[in-house]
Order: sequence, then structure tokens, then C-alpha cells
Amino acid sequence: MTDLDLVETICKTCDMGREIIAQVLAKTESIQLHEALFAQAKEYDSIYAQADSLLQALHRPAKEANPLAKIQSQVVIDLKTTFAENSDSAIAEMVIEGSTMGVANMTKQLHGYSGDHKTVVGLAKKLIKTEEANIEQMKHFL
Repeated sequence: MTDLDLVETICKTCDMGREIIAQVLAKTESIQLHEALFAQAKEYDSIYAQADSLLQALHRPAKEANPLAKIQSQVVIDLKTTFAENSDSAIAEMVIEGSTMGVANMTKQLHGYSGDHKTVVGLAKKLIKTEEANIEQMKHFL
């Protein structure tokens, strides 16, 4: 895994996180959950912007998550929130699942990274810590 590969993965992971949050915000019943999700979206935006800056320095466009994955997440979110008794709990569970996948994927990518670019490594680690913080924050809504 090169610098470029890792930065592109960071962009895709942040884009998917933003997409999921955008999809569930309208289904959120409590103000506290809405505020927590909005703060998470802002953090994804910040990390994405930093990764985008690194890509621009390499004269590469920012990467987004797979469109099929975005559609699939929308279907799953719609199904889970339609049939859930407590939609805030269902939303928190989905965010936890998504962030857990984000942690696993970024950790795997970081372990496969062959470069030594401190900024890239730092950004990947920041995203992992953000995902872990998101998980902890969402546990309060289960």
C-alpha cells in the first residue's frame, strides 16, 4: 500500500461515514442523537478535507465511496429504521456497525502500508481514533 492508496482509502472511508450520517439524520428522533451525529459528520468532513489536500498535492482527485455501497446502505438503513421499535437505538447500532467496519478496514490498510509519510500515517490514525470515539458516543443511545 502506497501513500496514494492509503489517502484514497481515508477519503472513501470518510465519504461513507458522511453518507450514512446524512441518511440517518432525517430519521433521528432525539435532539441529543441528532447533535452527536452532526458533530461526527463535521469530523468526517475535516479528515476528508485534510486527505483531499494531500491528494491535491499529488495532483489526484479526491475519492468517494463506491456508489453501490451507498445505495446498499440506504436500503439497509430504511429497512432497519422502518421495523425498529426504538429508531434512535437502531440508528446508534447502525453507526456503531459502520464505525466498527471503518476501524477494521483502516487498521488493515495501515498494517499493509509500506510508506513512511508521517502526515498520511497520522491522518489514518486520526480516522481510526475518530471511528472509535464514534462507537463510544453511540453506545449511550442503545
